[in-house]
Amino acid sequence: MLLRDPDVSEDIEPDDSAYERAEPPPGEAGPREQFPRSSAVADLARRGLQDLGFEALLDEACTITAKTLDVDFCHVFKLRPSRRDLLLRAGVNWPEDHVGSVTMDLDPGSQNGYTVTSWQPTVVTDIREEDRFEPSSLMEKMGIVSGVTVVIPAPQDPWGTFGAHSREPRAFDELDTTFVQSMGQVLSAAVSKRRIEDEKARYETRLKRFAYTASHDLQEPLRMVTMYLNLIEQRYDDLLDEEGKELFSYATEGAQRMRKMVNSLLQLAEITTQEKTLEAVDANAVFEQALANLDVHIQETNAEITTEDLPTVKADPDQLSQVFQNLLSNAIKYSGDAPPRVHVKADRAGGFWQFAIHDEGIGIEPQHIDKIFTLFYRLDRAKGTEEGTGTGLALCEQIVDQHGGRMWVESEPEEGSTFFFTMPAATPLTS
Repeated sequence: MLLRDPDVSEDIEPDDSAYERAEPPPGEAGPREQFPRSSAVADLARRGLQDLGFEALLDEACTITAKTLDVDFCHVFKLRPSRRDLLLRAGVNWPEDHVGSVTMDLDPGSQNGYTVTSWQPTVVTDIREEDRFEPSSLMEKMGIVSGVTVVIPAPQDPWGTFGAHSREPRAFDELDTTFVQSMGQVLSAAVSKRRIEDEKARYETRLKRFAYTASHDLQEPLRMVTMYLNLIEQRYDDLLDEEGKELFSYATEGAQRMRKMVNSLLQLAEITTQEKTLEAVDANAVFEQALANLDVHIQETNAEITTEDLPTVKADPDQLSQVFQNLLSNAIKYSGDAPPRVHVKADRAGGFWQFAIHDEGIGIEPQHIDKIFTLFYRLDRAKGTEEGTGTGLALCEQIVDQHGGRMWVESEPEEGSTFFFTMPAATPLTS
């Protein structure tokens, strides 16, 4: 056979010597037999990584396996929530109206039931001579007498089964069984991926519901509390002694802080659930906007903020501005007694740009490093500043994560801190 390289004009005769150097031991498969199977597994795994789609991947697994093993049937059965039967989810050579509608009882006395119960591959040469279990009525109806069935893990409980079967008696060897298991493992990975995606979708749905609740059910009581506190202050301020006024101020500050927390949660919910269109963004312009938003704070604290030339990245400009603004605000807030000194730069890191915001402030003690990005976690070490809600860094991390980057901090007490985050580059890295 001649192989033609599309980029080469000459026909090349393949070198078969590699297959002839060593004969496999009796009963074992040689390289010629192993290659098509390993290639088929790799091809299915590649398609799964390319987001072929879960249902399409099930169909593809059945098609590839049926062709590779030259069997009459290949199919995926899913264990239903009742755990009493299996639903045919995909198959080769099954009637179209069977897929998605036909079920098979999960009888321990059947091949599928035996496989699910034992978690072991089940190989049948001729079901008519099998003494471990009886053929299922569905398999009998299709005329199936031999095959290999394996569990699709998910990962602690069986998700379903994957099988390759024939109408004639056939001895499936260890290589066949290993191949079907490998294909089942690829499907298992796809099941896990889909479960993560489904859980993320459910999380986002719950977050949207929370956002609605927070904006309506929580905001209104807060308005009422604030309104009545203002009325009390207007009407009864003269009747309160010093202790009463102090207690009243605590109540007012608590209501204000609660409002800020609710607003921060709403902001976090919006960032998590909203659709984003990333575009090429000049980080210099975004950074200048963040500085403009903090102008009053910078002037009041006599802060000195320097920056090197910043790159163009793929980002949502408003969200990137939020990251800059929150990190700069924190650097100013935790500057200690000296005027804040902050330096910002960015370095190329593969397909990303790594930003670094370095300050000369009070730093972070080691026990706080791993908790610093936790929602509502606060460092009570800032001097002469208004208390925060502990949501700023969590917000920054969520934004960076939504852009496919990561965020971390390096710090020593009294030596300052450097916050790092990465953003995808707008242009590929040139060699």
